[in-house]
Amino acid sequence: MIGLLKLIRFLSYSNIWVSLGAAFFTASTYVQFQTEINWLVCFFVFSSCLAAYNFQRVFREKSIYGGPKSARHKWILRHKLLLWGLTAFGLAGSSVLFFIDMSWHVVGLIFALALICFVYVLPIFYLKKKWYRLRDIPFIKPIIIAFVWVSACVYFPVYVSDIQANNLQLATTFLLKALFIIAIALPFDIRDLKHDIHYGTLTIPSIWGAQNTIKIIHFLVLFASVVSLFAWQQNAVSIAVLNAYLVSFFSVAWLAHRINKPQGELYFSFVIDGALLDHFVWFVLMNAWFS
Repeated sequence: MIGLLKLIRFLSYSNIWVSLGAAFFTASTYVQFQTEINWLVCFFVFSSCLAAYNFQRVFREKSIYGGPKSARHKWILRHKLLLWGLTAFGLAGSSVLFFIDMSWHVVGLIFALALICFVYVLPIFYLKKKWYRLRDIPFIKPIIIAFVWVSACVYFPVYVSDIQANNLQLATTFLLKALFIIAIALPFDIRDLKHDIHYGTLTIPSIWGAQNTIKIIHFLVLFASVVSLFAWQQNAVSIAVLNAYLVSFFSVAWLAHRINKPQGELYFSFVIDGALLDHFVWFVLMNAWFS
């Protein structure tokens, strides 16, 4: 049992788990459009995510680990060399996969997403004697996260693969996937509430409180469910895809509701991030059920 807990902690804190989630979240796009999964594209996203997340952890070491430290912070400080190695591994892996399966016309998109990930943690503007990063803008932060994830996990596979979809199908898919990402991103701001208050970082929970943030997540789930039903009514998604979205969203609503009770680090880093893999599983199961 202790060995399993150490493995879960390693997968979660090293960002391997969320990177696997990104790969399978990308795979769900192929499943939704009933296209053969291009696993090279999925693991290009995995490698890129692994590099981006670990770079952000070690790059922000002095600014985020100088105050109160959680078990996750302490683990990261003890394993900085490992995180640098995973960053290098992710960069090498994504570079190799690019030359194997990509074409040069996607370089612009990849560069743009990489730039956003970099300036997300890099101080870029100065105001009232303090430097601010993109992630310090409370109402823009979840939108930026959703934009990067949807661009990498939805637009990118559509762009490089033979996925056939009309404008309504693409628009509703982009919106639903973005709402899903925002719904699972906001709980992490609740997790970091004490840390953000200590540093004066403005987030939605630090402004409106944890309980109101949970209500926002529930509203997003309700809105996403309405969009899903609209998309199904307009034949933009199949009955299988509709059910996959509905189950995924209400699962996230339940996970958010559980935050009302004190939860440990792994509830967020493993369970809530695990919703990305669940999302893929529901698409596979619903397609099999309704086929």
